[in-house]
Amino acid sequence: MVFILLFFPCLATVATVATETGRWAWGAFTIIYDTLVAWLAALTVFLLASAIII
Repeated sequence: MVFILLFFPCLATVATVATETGRWAWGAFTIIYDTLVAWLAALTVFLLASAIII
C-alpha cells in the first residue's frame, strides 16, 4: 500500500516534467527518484511492522 501511494505518477506527468524542463533526463529522474523513495518507504514500514510483530 505504501509503495503504490508513493510510486511515480502517470506517464503524462513525466512527459510534462520533461517538456517543461526541456530535458528528458528530468523525466527519467522523476521516475527513478519516486520509485526509490517508494521502495525505501515500503521497506521501512515492512521492517518496522516485522519488528513490532516479532
